[in-house]
Amino acid sequence: MAEFTPLPSALDGIKAHPDAARLLCKVLANIMASPDAEKFRRINMAGGAGAKLSCAPALSILAAVGFARDDAEPDVLALRALSAAARDKIEHAHRKLSALSQPASAAVGISAEERAAREARAAA
Repeated sequence: MAEFTPLPSALDGIKAHPDAARLLCKVLANIMASPDAEKFRRINMAGGAGAKLSCAPALSILAAVGFARDDAEPDVLALRALSAAARDKIEHAHRKLSALSQPASAAVGISAEERAAREARAAA
């Protein structure tokens, strides 16, 4: 696993990896929605998801929220314990990642319809 980077630094670094940020956001959302579901608390790093999450910022975020290598399966990162502190970190990271994943127009409150109208006017 990558050397530990504090969560704020890792969240800043993930901006350069939008695919990893989106996938990480989904992973954390799944854990929040189904915290007892084992399938959401394990990531096969040898698979497609693992390839997207192999950048240093994503690995640091995963480590910061409690993921660690599974001793029985070295290609798997697992979230074993879901303490209150881990839940808080997961929720914090998810909020930050969600904000990064939104288009700038969504962040300032422009509706999809208004955005489409603006794009149509710009293209005309």
